[in-house]
Amino acid sequence: MQGTFVRINDTADKVQTGLGYVTSIVAFLVEHKTLVFVALGLFLVMKAAGYALDAWIKVRAAFF
Repeated sequence: MQGTFVRINDTADKVQTGLGYVTSIVAFLVEHKTLVFVALGLFLVMKAAGYALDAWIKVRAAFF
């Protein structure tokens, strides 16, 4: 019976630790909203540049 309580307590500790990590990440994102939006914008620009480069390569391959 005591082993069951130890396992439950251990699981509760792991859940609490996991929630602490999630809370820390969310707090960081909330505190640094501008940084997050700039990073997301840069990511989207890089994606668009990759698609444009891929299209340019296909056009060059088709006509030249």
